Amino acid sequence: MEQVTINLVGKTRTERLKGREYLVAPLSLLVPGVLNGSAGALYYPPEEVSKDPSSWNHVPIVVYHPKLNGHNVSARDPHVLNSQGIGLVMRAKTDNGRLVAEGWFDVESTRNVDNRILTALQAGKPIELSTGLFTENEPAEEGAVHNGKPYQFIARNYRPDHLAILPDEQGACSVADGCGVLVNEEVRDRLDVLLESHKPDVQEEPEMAQTESSPLVNEVIANCECWSESEEDRSVLNQLSEDRLRGWIDFAKKSDSSELVANAAREGFDDQAGNSHVFNEGTGEWTSQIKETPVDNTDSPEPQPQTADEWMASAPAEVQSAVRNAMDIETREKVALVEKMTSNISDDQKTDVIEVLSAKPLDELRTLSALTPHEEKPATNSVLNYFGASAPSTNLEEDTSDDVLPLPTMSYSD
Repeated sequence: MEQVTINLVGKTRTERLKGREYLVAPLSLLVPGVLNGSAGALYYPPEEVSKDPSSWNHVPIVVYHPKLNGHNVSARDPHVLNSQGIGLVMRAKTDNGRLVAEGWFDVESTRNVDNRILTALQAGKPIELSTGLFTENEPAEEGAVHNGKPYQFIARNYRPDHLAILPDEQGACSVADGCGVLVNEEVRDRLDVLLESHKPDVQEEPEMAQTESSPLVNEVIANCECWSESEEDRSVLNQLSEDRLRGWIDFAKKSDSSELVANAAREGFDDQAGNSHVFNEGTGEWTSQIKETPVDNTDSPEPQPQTADEWMASAPAEVQSAVRNAMDIETREKVALVEKMTSNISDDQKTDVIEVLSAKPLDELRTLSALTPHEEKPATNSVLNYFGASAPSTNLEEDTSDDVLPLPTMSYSD
């Protein structure tokens, strides 16, 4: 039997741009389908993904989505670029319906901002990413489903702001889904072509027995949404090595574990010392109840409740991540509600009103928002949405100014 081998991960190359050294790596930015971003479950149709790839050229690459005072902001800012910028997106295009490009990583900037990324690039290891972009969300038909995934809106007319690299987080369109740095987005297509060209003649050869990796293939299909029970997917998976199959399984289990940790954290949990911690969705804060431990020395002072910072420092790393994500979700909702309620207030009064409303609990803001009249757009709404752990930028505004000058009136009279 002839063995077919294929390199599943792209490689970096070294380039120079304006006298600076860059590592250039392939990017898979966006795959059509249903993705859960900061705006909820959105369907990204193939025709929208491939509509305007050139708009991604020269988009800044930053480490994580940029924030200011706890709120997400645009990366098109000198302070953000100085502190988080590590490169540019170049040569964006569509390939088999997917949005792909080259990531030009400034070697010096990447080393200074987050050396983990430079190390992974040099080793040829895949890295998670997340796109920050505006979309116009069109309401979908009731009960709309794509590939078994329900969605409420169709994302159209993408306007990119930045590309975030996530060295220790998972993007909504993850490496397992085919997005990321140094992820070969053509793996299935290449394998299909190679397998087809090497397929034995059924009339001349007996039916091939299932490979030894079949149990692993079954486990991959059962745990990874990106692989199905189709004959094509099974054929591809049966050609992969055991290490590669186990890698898919480990990644899927890690993702499930992270989701369980996040849900458990929001419902409350006890730490190793027996202290109880509960998340208050109304205030967006965590409250802790310290377990009382009897002591012989009655003169010793009573234990003091932990501060939020003390609790965070003592919590396991995965719980800290889940807590930060939960707090970010609550913060984004508060910001959206305040913006909605102050949209019709004059600029000279808006700052004071925003300060007062921002101090109120989330439950009260929800009630006030429901009572506040506001103008609704009939068909579509434009929001900034991020694929990944972070929320949309709030200060990137669309330029609607009219720069066309009126034609002069010419007189040719004597």
